[in-house]
Amino acid sequence: MVDELKRLARNFVGVYGNADPGDIRRRLPAEIVIKVEARRIAVIHPAWGGYPDALEESLIERFPGVDAILFGHTHDPCNHRLNGTMLFNPGQGYGSFMVPASIGMLTISKDALTGEILVLNPICEQESIQ
Repeated sequence: MVDELKRLARNFVGVYGNADPGDIRRRLPAEIVIKVEARRIAVIHPAWGGYPDALEESLIERFPGVDAILFGHTHDPCNHRLNGTMLFNPGQGYGSFMVPASIGMLTISKDALTGEILVLNPICEQESIQ
């Protein structure tokens, strides 16, 4: 799966999560900070798992000074700012009885950093949440 994603993506960035097997963990980092258009963006699952209580606050502490933190684990989409840092979670790419399938799109430029969550309903129509 990692090889296929790397093949398809022009610039692949990936991290492993708490449910990923050892072969994925050996090939991907647990977290990474990338720079795009002079913006620092942290990417993390986080791999320690567990209940996500106060997760956003702990991520802000873990990555001081970044412009955005892309994260997973909760399966709940989010797109907001906390203490000036964008917190962006695209949700989960598959629907379940708890939350619908969703994907996220970031727009990064020298002048702006915005995110959009696209919720995919059961008949694959898209609904935009900004």
